[in-house]
Amino acid sequence: KEREKNIVMMQRLLLLAQLSCAFAAIAVSPHSLKMHHEWDKAVAANEWSRWQKAFDRADQNRDGMIKIADVHTVFVEHHNLAHDSEEVHPAGGAADHDDYEGEFRNFQRHCTEAGRSDNELISFSEFRRLMEGNMAALAEQRGALLQHSKHIF
Repeated sequence: KEREKNIVMMQRLLLLAQLSCAFAAIAVSPHSLKMHHEWDKAVAANEWSRWQKAFDRADQNRDGMIKIADVHTVFVEHHNLAHDSEEVHPAGGAADHDDYEGEFRNFQRHCTEAGRSDNELISFSEFRRLMEGNMAALAEQRGALLQHSKHIF
């Protein structure tokens, strides 16, 4: 039994070391990977309540619209909602904007390529459409890293 525990522990350490190298190689933070997995779970289950609540928290005037520039806040709020839920493993506490800077830049780049500007207002359904395209592009880049990190997040 002890030997099996040691083998499992060594395998986990090796996986973490490999992921650390992969994070550095493609500049993906653990927060970004966790968010990507949370997005994929929402897609698979067609369950958007947590994402909707995060969007609503970013909607300061409560008109159902946010600026593309405010999507950064959606990412942070979603993390904090997920962190507060019992079904998601905590990953170091509450997030702030710095934790999702890279993920927001990816989203911003995707929006720019789609002809959208930071000051443009979007609804939750538009946010979802933009995120679907963004996450599909990121999934191609992150490929094996997403597969391996499923077991951690």
